[in-house]
Amino acid sequence: MNAPQLQLIARLTPTLVLRLTLAAVLVPHGLSKILPGGLWGVGGGFPPFVAYLETTHGWPCAVAFIAALGVVGIELGGSLLLVIGRCVRPTALGIALFFVGIVALEHARHGFFMNWLGTLPPGAEGFELHLLVLGICAALALPQQPHPVRL
Repeated sequence: MNAPQLQLIARLTPTLVLRLTLAAVLVPHGLSKILPGGLWGVGGGFPPFVAYLETTHGWPCAVAFIAALGVVGIELGGSLLLVIGRCVRPTALGIALFFVGIVALEHARHGFFMNWLGTLPPGAEGFELHLLVLGICAALALPQQPHPVRL
């Protein structure tokens, strides 16, 4: 490989790793919301997810349905865009805004840590995972500066 090829690989590899990692986290979450019976014992499909949004947040059915479509669209559609490398910056920004909303609506009240010891009710998790996702989104959404590769 020549120097320009190595520079290109060095510049593209970190964002590729971040994109694929974020997609690998979001896809199972999206699938757990649309597959009947959920995925890997989590979730239960779309109707239970809509019902969860209705009961937890007191939203009317139509609002919960539209929100559920948006959530699944962001988790699965956003992941697809990240994997194929299209519209990465706006997708990362959209995912970040989505996760800020998740933290504000649900996870901030449970504190920072996830429920590792089971001391909180089932489903009550802190926002540490969300902070990692926000960091990945920031790295993908901010303009990339080329950096020299020193050999």
